[in-house]
Amino acid sequence: MKIVETVRTDLRFAMRTLRKSRLYAAAALSSLALAIGATVATFAIIDGLVLRPAPWRRPAEVFLLQRVDAKTGQVTAGWSQARFDVARHALAGSVSDVANFATRGVTLAAPAGDSGVRADAEFVSPTYLRLTGVSPIHGRALDPTAHSDADANTVLISTRLERNLFGGTTAIGKTLRVNGISLTVIGTMPNDFFGLSGRSDLWIPLEAAPAVWAQPEALSQYNFGFRIAVRVPGAWNAAQRRGLLDNLDRELGTGGRASGVGTSGGAVDAPAMVATSHMALASAADALMEPGLRSLLWILLGAASCVLLLACANVASLSVARLTARATELAVRSALGATAIRLAASQLIEASIIGVVGGGLGLGFAAWAEHALWSARPSGGGAAARQFAAAAPPAIDARTIAFAIGVAIVTIVLIGVWPVFEVRRPLGARRASFSAGGRGAGTASPGAGRVRAALSMVQLGLAFVVTTSAVLFVASLRTLTTLNHGFSPAGVLTLRLDLPATRYDGPRARALYDDLLARLVLIPGVKAADLTNSLPLAATDGGTAAAVDLSLPNQHGGRGTRLDYHTVGPAYFRSLGVENVKSPAHSVSASDAVPVIVSRAAANQYWPGRNPIGQSIHELLLAETSGKWIRGEIVGVAPDIQYGAPGAPAEAGVYVSYTDDPPLRAVLIVKAAAEPLGLVAPVRSALRALDPQLVLYDTKTLDARVREVASATRFGSLVLGAYAGVALVIALIGVYSVIAFGVAQRRAEIGIRMALGATREGILSSVLTRGMRVTSAGIVIGVAGSVATQRLLTSHLFGVGAGDLRYYAAVFAAFVLAGLCASVLPALSATRVDPASALRSE
Repeated sequence: MKIVETVRTDLRFAMRTLRKSRLYAAAALSSLALAIGATVATFAIIDGLVLRPAPWRRPAEVFLLQRVDAKTGQVTAGWSQARFDVARHALAGSVSDVANFATRGVTLAAPAGDSGVRADAEFVSPTYLRLTGVSPIHGRALDPTAHSDADANTVLISTRLERNLFGGTTAIGKTLRVNGISLTVIGTMPNDFFGLSGRSDLWIPLEAAPAVWAQPEALSQYNFGFRIAVRVPGAWNAAQRRGLLDNLDRELGTGGRASGVGTSGGAVDAPAMVATSHMALASAADALMEPGLRSLLWILLGAASCVLLLACANVASLSVARLTARATELAVRSALGATAIRLAASQLIEASIIGVVGGGLGLGFAAWAEHALWSARPSGGGAAARQFAAAAPPAIDARTIAFAIGVAIVTIVLIGVWPVFEVRRPLGARRASFSAGGRGAGTASPGAGRVRAALSMVQLGLAFVVTTSAVLFVASLRTLTTLNHGFSPAGVLTLRLDLPATRYDGPRARALYDDLLARLVLIPGVKAADLTNSLPLAATDGGTAAAVDLSLPNQHGGRGTRLDYHTVGPAYFRSLGVENVKSPAHSVSASDAVPVIVSRAAANQYWPGRNPIGQSIHELLLAETSGKWIRGEIVGVAPDIQYGAPGAPAEAGVYVSYTDDPPLRAVLIVKAAAEPLGLVAPVRSALRALDPQLVLYDTKTLDARVREVASATRFGSLVLGAYAGVALVIALIGVYSVIAFGVAQRRAEIGIRMALGATREGILSSVLTRGMRVTSAGIVIGVAGSVATQRLLTSHLFGVGAGDLRYYAAVFAAFVLAGLCASVLPALSATRVDPASALRSE
């Protein structure tokens, strides 16, 4: 009870002391609240995206089977159904759970007869649910022991999709038309389950794939659209895993049954090539998140932690400086019998109050900051990021609160340890000084000033690292946003449209597109409308095979050459703001040639120094619905448009009229006279009038798609910029407090020097020199830290080197100027010391 009463007394005393020092309390609490809030908010984002386990049983045991080329490191993750059968038999007896699946976008006919709904579906083997360990919450699962066609016409749907399609009623037993194929709903899956792909709302037996895809060869040995998932027991050691992979290598590798993937994506027997590759297991949970976004989030958490360390060091430094002002009070308590432990405990209680209150305020700030981070989140980022982005703003949950409590405890330790030692060390000297009637020389030990200076140097170093990172991100963002992609995105609306192959072949698709474009140009506010199979900046869109000239080497203009392939309409270039390019017209001659346009890169590569118009492409595969080889007659040359990643070299490409090769997956491009998004409803109405079951999805302006390219860099720039600003302010406060503390400690010395004839200019120079020494040492630490972090930043920068000396020089100059400004006020204060009063105070 005595201990409780002592703690209660010290607690009341600490509260009174903090109320008397309102300025100190406000500075300490505000800096800690900002730092703790930033750290907790960043953790909450990382927790939601990275740290939470995937929603299936023992996610650390589930892996995706890959083949890695030993020479290039290229990863092949696609497998055919025939390869899966080989792998399943090879693993029989060693692992119990093996499954394969393929992910496809499908169109669903809504029960009410309205326009269709777009969703992603996984076509899965019977053992898929057993491998994931996830069961339907209503209805039944697929039967893993049934014959292959037992569940062929059934489907499992997510709770989300059930709610959207059927409202409050159950979907069990009802029929759902998927790409025009009727499937019976047998179960609904948990709300947080998105499948191994991380984006699925339907799970369809793979036996239904040929019908739903309208591809009879979907399950043949030539379709490499499936992925193989394996559950490897967590108790296995490295040797057992290696044995499993060696077994798969023998069965799928050099045993004669393996296939490599050629440049066109088809299967080719290539034992020599396969011999240079090996099997590998990739975590299925890790595949949900793009590595780039994952590392960016960790970089941001590291920056937030730097800010937290800065704040803690600053509060600890302010606390020790405050002890100097309380020298008489502490000496009185010491003379009245207060022990070193009691005085240390009082300081720790005061630090605890600051830490707890600062942590509470920080948690409140984190709730706001988390919403701010969520609103600025980057687009894309893998399946996990898409789930997170589609959700409501995150809430502070138990895990986040636990993390905040842990941060607060660490903060209390960091801000309390140094003041506790400073209280204990000068105890004997302070008691003697008070007994002799002295004023108390201060509570800080002789080394306290050096420790404060060292802390200030570290603070500046950390701030330099964060600021340099922010500057590099901002420079990278500026480079990205000023790139010329070869088109004008202003006022352009884009909408994706997939035609189900079960109802549309080439002629029907061509007729639909003709009617749709004719309707779109009549909509008020539409300046032009067209379609294409490959949207600019969509790096995943593919190409086709060609033989530009048979006299050229294979794959270098001869047979097997790859060209970027674009099917477009007559207003395509005009819709993108590309002038003076005539779109290819539909061929009308009886010959096998079709008019095509080539890109500038293709013209420079295959007809250097010549005019390619009038030349021919010897063989060109119409790779969409036509599927035939033709001869292409070049009728024009188009400027290079960026279809791949920004800044990548322009690829040789060819443009073909969609009337010659209509795509089943198309992108509508609508040039608007005013606000593009205002055209979404009339465009959908025009499509619904032609086919009520078709759905437009991924509706965005082209401006928004261009911004998405830089979204991760913009997010990093915004967050790092905010952290850098806070870090710099805290670090400069640290420099100011060190110099001001030094001036206060040296008042008598300064007075004596001035009495002996020292000039004010000399005193000013002396104090500024000390401030610049601290600043320079901090910058040196910061430069070393920035060099050490270059490797982490390199993959996130565009057009900017992590070691670019221009940006280091700019940050260096800014920190030198800021350090000089932080030293000026204490230096001016030193020049105003009155020698007489300074000597009397001694």
